[in-house]
Amino acid sequence: MASGYPVCEELRLVMLGNTGVGKSAIANAILGTEAFRETETRVSEIQRRPVHHRIISIIDTPGINNTALSPEQQETETECCISLSAPGPHVFLLVIRAGKITEDDRNAVNWIQEKFGEEALKFTMVLFIGKEEMTSRQFKEIFQDVCDSITKCGADYSLINSKSEVNPAQITKLLEKIETIVQQNGERYYSQKMYKAVQRKRVTKKRETREKNGAEKTPEFQVTLDKFSLECKAAFQNKQLKSGDLTLQKNYDYTFKIILLGDSYIGKSNLLTRFIRNEFYNDMKATVNLDIATCSIEMDGRTIRAEIWDTAGTERFTAISIPYYRGAVGALVVYDITKYSTYKNVKHWLNNLREHADSNIVIMLVGNRSDLREQREVPIDEARAFAQRNTLSFIETSALYSINVVEAFTNLLIEIYRAESRRQNADRSKHNNVVNLCVPTSTNRRRRFKKCC
Repeated sequence: MASGYPVCEELRLVMLGNTGVGKSAIANAILGTEAFRETETRVSEIQRRPVHHRIISIIDTPGINNTALSPEQQETETECCISLSAPGPHVFLLVIRAGKITEDDRNAVNWIQEKFGEEALKFTMVLFIGKEEMTSRQFKEIFQDVCDSITKCGADYSLINSKSEVNPAQITKLLEKIETIVQQNGERYYSQKMYKAVQRKRVTKKRETREKNGAEKTPEFQVTLDKFSLECKAAFQNKQLKSGDLTLQKNYDYTFKIILLGDSYIGKSNLLTRFIRNEFYNDMKATVNLDIATCSIEMDGRTIRAEIWDTAGTERFTAISIPYYRGAVGALVVYDITKYSTYKNVKHWLNNLREHADSNIVIMLVGNRSDLREQREVPIDEARAFAQRNTLSFIETSALYSINVVEAFTNLLIEIYRAESRRQNADRSKHNNVVNLCVPTSTNRRRRFKKCC
C-alpha cells in the first residue's frame, strides 16, 4: 500500500453487477483463492480472507438483471448484502465487462443510486474487467463518456484484466485505489442507517405514486413500545386481568390482538423481540406457556394498540390454547426454512386457527431464518404457492439480521386496519351504526371480544 499499511484492519466490499459479468471470479482473484463458486449467483454470500496484512470481507450478490429472481427476492438479497457486510461496506465494487457496453451496464450506476441512495456513490468504484482485450486508446474511445458520467456522479473507476489474465500487481493497484476511496471518505463506510433512510424514502415515494394513481391509501403509522406492557403481562399471569381487559389502562381507538403460531425453536420469540426492541438473543429459551408484548401504532391519526401473543409451539400448549385464539384478528404462522417438518406443520396450525379463531382473521405465512440459505429445505416458490392457495400473505424473514421483520408485522397490521375500515364502512351503510371487530377501548371499558373474536 502507499503507506505500507492498510487504512483499516478489515476491508468490506460488496460485489455488484449484471448477471454473467464475472463478479465471483474477480472476488476470487482479490481474495487469492477459490472462495466463491463461479456460477450464476442466486443468493448473497460472504467470504473472508487475510490479504496484505488485513482481513478482506467480500459479499457476492445476485446479478442486478437476474430474471430468475422475483422482485421480492431481489429486494431481500439487496437488504441481505448490507446485513452481511455489517456494520456496512467500505466500497461497492460495480463490475462491468470491457469490450462492449450494454444498456444494462449503463443503467447499473442508476440502479445503485436508486437502491442505496445518492450518498452511496461516494462509496462506489466501477471496475472494468477485460483490459487485455483492448488498448488504452480503444478503452477511452468506447468508455470515455461512461467514465465521465461515473466521476461526475462522485464514484471512481478502475480497469484490470479478466481473472484468467489478471496479475498480482493489478490486484495490489486495485486495492490501493479502494483504500484511497476509504481515506477520502474519512474511513467511514456505508452504514445500515443510511440504507434504512433510503428505504423509508422509497416507501414514501411508492405510497405517493399509488395514491396519485388512485390506489388505496396506505396508512401512515409509527410504532412505540408501551411502558406498561410488562405490568399488563404480569397482571395477566397473576389472573388479575383477562384477555379483553389488557387495554383498559389507557385510551386507544382500537385494539388489535395478534398471535404468533408455529413449532418450537423456529425463532418466533426472536422475531417479536426484534420487532419490539430491535434485539436478538442467541440463547433465547423456548416459550414455556405464553408471552405478551404490546406496542402503540399510529395509523391515519388513530391510536391502535397491538397486543402480540407469543405462544409455545408444543403439543402440550396446543391442548390448552383454545382461549388464546379468541379475540385474535391477525396471526403470523411461522416456520423455519431449514426444517421442512416445521413447514409441514403449518397445516396443523392453520387448522387450529380455522377451528378456534374468527373466520375473518388475517393470516400471514412467515418463513424465518432466511439468512441460512445454504441449509434451506423449504423452497420459497413452494411456500409462496401454498400461501396463494390458502389466501395467506407471505414473507421470508431473518430475525438475526433484521430482514423483513418490521415489514412482516406492519404489513399484517395494515391489512387488519384496512379490513376493519372496510367492514365498519359496510356496517355503517347497512345499519347506520358502527360494529367494531376490535372493540374501541375508549367507548366501553368492560366490553369483551365476543362472537367475531
